[in-house]
Amino acid sequence: MDEEKKKITIKERYSKTLCNQTVQYIRQKPSYFLLTIVYDIIFLLLLFVFNKLQSVIFPAQFAVSTFGFITLLLISLIIITVIYTFTKLILLQIIDSFEKKLEISFKKSHLLALFHFFFFGISFLIFIFINYIIEAAVKQQLITILQLIILTPLFILLGLFLQLMQNYFLQTRSIKQAMKDAFKAFGNSRIYVPLIYCFLINFLLLIILSIILAIINQFYLKDHQDYLLYMNVSVILFSILLIINYLYFTFARVSYNRITNK
Repeated sequence: MDEEKKKITIKERYSKTLCNQTVQYIRQKPSYFLLTIVYDIIFLLLLFVFNKLQSVIFPAQFAVSTFGFITLLLISLIIITVIYTFTKLILLQIIDSFEKKLEISFKKSHLLALFHFFFFGISFLIFIFINYIIEAAVKQQLITILQLIILTPLFILLGLFLQLMQNYFLQTRSIKQAMKDAFKAFGNSRIYVPLIYCFLINFLLLIILSIILAIINQFYLKDHQDYLLYMNVSVILFSILLIINYLYFTFARVSYNRITNK
């Protein structure tokens, strides 16, 4: 009897978790979840096409001068911002429609695009400035370590704020209100749950992949010295790490929809 109660309690607790809520939400329209991956691919293809067109329209010598470099940087930022804004809006509305009819709206999308432009521009300048200070003030052997310690958490926090802000914008269509709600959300412990899971998953994956490489090194390379195989295996394992992280990222995107959904 006690064991049955414990099982029920565990089930009840799990049913209330963010992970379960996300899984149940995805199960309503799994095809829409796959569609979000398709839009990620479309976004990458659009960036690829833009990069090719940019190299044709603007020859390499154009960016040699300061004026040419700044002009090219601004044009690139504007076009990437527009591509990102529209693909992101569509993607967020697909995620938001798992429980209802899909309706794509670009209402006030120009405001979101403007926000993205300044957000990416300012974030880029902040990273450049912090990186410059680190390289100027720290010994060469400590630069990489400090960059990881300072820039990685900053990147995660900015990415988290952007994700929250975009979700809230979808509900309010107001940049000011969306930013207020995003800042307020940092006081909600639930927003850190996907990050904690991400850290744990990567930690376990790195241990497993390191063990695999160590085994290959110990039992094969020791006798055969086949470093090309070692490099190929390393690339394959790293690719697996990236794929798993991407799949988790697509899952976490849906989790943040559940957190911010009012």
